Amino acid sequence: SQTPSIQLPPRVITYTWRNSPFSFSPIYNIANHTDLSFIQVTPPNSPPFLVINVYIGTPSEPNHALPTLSNIQLPNLPIFLGGDFNRYHANWSIPPFTPSTNIQPFLDFLALHQLTLLNTPNTVTRKGPNGYGSAIDLSFASQSLSLAMSPIAWNISFHPILSSDHGNII
Repeated sequence: SQTPSIQLPPRVITYTWRNSPFSFSPIYNIANHTDLSFIQVTPPNSPPFLVINVYIGTPSEPNHALPTLSNIQLPNLPIFLGGDFNRYHANWSIPPFTPSTNIQPFLDFLALHQLTLLNTPNTVTRKGPNGYGSAIDLSFASQSLSLAMSPIAWNISFHPILSSDHGNII
């Protein structure tokens, strides 16, 4: 498939392991949005799955990816969905929080694709000013993928070399 011309710089990046036994194939024809990336991952001797990497800007940002994500047609593959969602909801947020408005289309997307939250409850994924922490970096997976991943513990790492207020989901 052809690499699209991108007008705005992307705000998502997905790293892959160079000598991995998995194969990685970017998919460009699902949605044309700089805040979404789609990669088909094929493990050795296992069926492929789709990795969706997302950055959803704050509700005040124009052209954030949530409407696009909520309305795309996905291939019939198990899904791993991860990224910075900048949204607060009782299913994942750390109290006290104010629930995000207009989140229902995203919740409907999760239900439609039967995606389960992988985050460890009450785990800070972003360290804000004055020590306030939130859980806006989220990971979801299809049931079959969640079961395959169950021996692997979800974890987050705040590595100083990255100089980010967001942790890395590992």
